[in-house]
Amino acid sequence: MTMKRKICLKDIARKAGVSITTVSAVHNNNPAINISDDTRNYIKKILTEVEYTKKRSCSHSGVKTKPLSIRVLTQFPANLRMRAEILAGIEERLLCENGKMLVSESLQAADFLMNDTVNFLRDIDGVIFISRTDTALIKILMDYGIPSVVIGTGDVRDDINMIYPQYFEYIPKALSYLTGLGHKNISFITGPLPHYCHEKSIVLFKEHAYKNGIKNPEKNIFILDAENDIYRIVSKILKSPNLPTALIGQIAPYKGLVESHGFKVPHDISLLSFDIGGEKENKMSFFGADNKKLGHEGVELIAHLRLKPETQPKHISLPVTLCDNGSCGKI
Repeated sequence: MTMKRKICLKDIARKAGVSITTVSAVHNNNPAINISDDTRNYIKKILTEVEYTKKRSCSHSGVKTKPLSIRVLTQFPANLRMRAEILAGIEERLLCENGKMLVSESLQAADFLMNDTVNFLRDIDGVIFISRTDTALIKILMDYGIPSVVIGTGDVRDDINMIYPQYFEYIPKALSYLTGLGHKNISFITGPLPHYCHEKSIVLFKEHAYKNGIKNPEKNIFILDAENDIYRIVSKILKSPNLPTALIGQIAPYKGLVESHGFKVPHDISLLSFDIGGEKENKMSFFGADNKKLGHEGVELIAHLRLKPETQPKHISLPVTLCDNGSCGKI
């Protein structure tokens, strides 16, 4: 006898042509999300047709457990696009479990965790770190039996559960794409965040620059001393007599800064970012992973670790692809 595959909310969302969040809101009678009567009735009809019940919800084990409660620690502002998309992915997947998400600023949360551990972890099933690997905090969580996952950092550790884009695809794909458009004078801006694996990325930039026929790539590598150092570096590059035809790396959302120096994008200079592409009128082309998917995977891994705490540390990496927002042109 062949067993039927379990029906997940994503299956119903695909059939209805709506998001998982919308299906979950209908399924859980969540009034906070505005849904038309026609859409709501259509989703209810599909739920009835497939005999979907909470017992058949999309957990890995098929075993019904109490809803997940996850605390998310992020060192960066939650309105920063990449972090916001990861948070949206976490929240979206938790809706599938009737779970909840608590977001804390990681540096402040570290004090609470170390000084008032029991209260900080009360009713928490797992902790997700965004773009920060804090080994001291992870050790405390392990001592209390709380699973943790680090999402979106290039500081890869074999002894920690991690989910991240395939960072070392950035440089090869970016250089292949730009040289295919005719660019040979390309400047690379990187550092200082571990997220960008800048030391390894510099080696890859040199290697793949030579492979793509770019001479003396060492002269076009710029390392930031701090995150806000981007203004000084970009201004320095734009005032150089050897003006590059393209900038790549940690440069979003600085299209406006480039244009404030009198350059038109992409007519005068092409811009290619990693992970995010700026906002609204300053959108840029970029290579990045599906940030919401990173969040989904984080929740799935916490759910798995809660049921099977003896699991060895797992790494999940997602491919990076091009999002073309028109900031790169042919020369």
